[in-house]
Amino acid sequence: MSNEIDINNYKNIFENVKQEILKSQYQAMQAVNKELIFMYWHIGKIILGNSQWENKFVDNLSIDLKLKFPEIRRIFS
Repeated sequence: MSNEIDINNYKNIFENVKQEILKSQYQAMQAVNKELIFMYWHIGKIILGNSQWENKFVDNLSIDLKLKFPEIRRIFS
């Protein structure tokens, strides 16, 4: 048995591992996007359900969320 690496076999293994990583990254991105869409939909439903307060409600909610979650400022900007 040789300890030499078969370069063609190695290239195939590398390609398989690379494809597994890319596939998992894509699936993770899809899962995150799905959750974000659900979150935006639920937030929109909450805002719509409280529309009697008009813009004052949205303005206050925006300010409070920015204070509570400063690290995700881009979502609520």
